[in-house]
Amino acid sequence: MTLTFGSQTLGVGIDSESATLSRGFGVYPLSLSLRLNPMNFDRGTVVELSGELEVHGNPSHWLAASTHSVRVPLHGTQTSCSIKFPLTSAQILGIEEHRAGCRAGFGLKLRGFLPGDPTETGQESSEYFAIAASTWLDLVEQVDAGVAFTIPIPIIIGTGARAEGAELLREARGHLNAGNIDAAIVSARGAMERAEAAAQWPRIAKDDDLRTRSQAQRWRAIYRAAFDQAAGAVHEDEVTKEFAYSRREAEALIGIAAALLKAAPDPIV
Repeated sequence: MTLTFGSQTLGVGIDSESATLSRGFGVYPLSLSLRLNPMNFDRGTVVELSGELEVHGNPSHWLAASTHSVRVPLHGTQTSCSIKFPLTSAQILGIEEHRAGCRAGFGLKLRGFLPGDPTETGQESSEYFAIAASTWLDLVEQVDAGVAFTIPIPIIIGTGARAEGAELLREARGHLNAGNIDAAIVSARGAMERAEAAAQWPRIAKDDDLRTRSQAQRWRAIYRAAFDQAAGAVHEDEVTKEFAYSRREAEALIGIAAALLKAAPDPIV
């Protein structure tokens, strides 16, 4: 994209593969690296840049304004700067849902003006860009403990069924990030099995009086219902072969698996 100030032009390129995502106080700043190519500027001219970020799509969705303006001195040769946009965990989750396992697409509206020129009112330009799916996934994983897609994974002390279940939950979340919905649900089902193996909830029968079931039997009923729903992602019979799960359903089943793992007695913190 290009910002034009009379006879002076500033070419701006977005280095999307150098983007970083970090932890802030309640937000996760996304930092974009910009390559600046000035033409016809006097040496030492300062340009001030700010911007707005949106999710590219039809329609597009506004995400954030830059945290602050960036002032960059121009020296006649290519230079660079970074501009940051504060994202919330809900926005990152929204980006995940929108990209559906593909690359993350954004739109950048960049504004620039010359603070040393009182006659200059400022210029604006826009450009769409994408962050490769693998790069975006790496960025999100770096702040995983904070974002976590609202699905907390229990921290397991020791080894055994609980630890195996936690690992399956991490696997499920990885599949979810990559857009593999059925695989995510299958891994969540495996985590449910490990929770049941750890808890050994007593068996129940279809003709039980629900009001007389013990606390442990009620956990067993929750496990059975969730496991039965998750089993549909295997598509192994005539009934389930047409089942099509959404991302939100996968998130729900992973969340239930995490809850069952936490409900299993013994050392989980």
